[in-house]
Amino acid sequence: MERMKAIRALALVALLAALVVSASPAVAGDPPCSGMMTAAHAALDDVEFTSRMHEKDEARLHAKLDAAEDKLDAGKYADAVRKLRDAWTKLDTLSSTGKAEDVSGAMAAIEAAMACITPYIAT
Repeated sequence: MERMKAIRALALVALLAALVVSASPAVAGDPPCSGMMTAAHAALDDVEFTSRMHEKDEARLHAKLDAAEDKLDAGKYADAVRKLRDAWTKLDTLSSTGKAEDVSGAMAAIEAAMACITPYIAT
């Protein structure tokens, strides 16, 4: 069982790496890295939330990703990365307190989205 989880996490990381390499918009007008946001949402669905308030925890994390996506759509790349960092930090906290398990894929997806968006931030 643990081996399958590790294989799934590695496959997700490989997929995310491929998406980062080909991060150009799929359709003209799509914001950069929008596919990475979709992957982050999908990876979050694989997290096992174990707290009493697991539905709220999951909904709040998806809301953080939605907020990041809204910033991305608006071209506010630094704000999008901040929102993603907030989601990553919350997921890390839930994991370290035993309220979420199997978070490695979701954390990697969020990290990949941040890495994809960061080059678009004006210096």
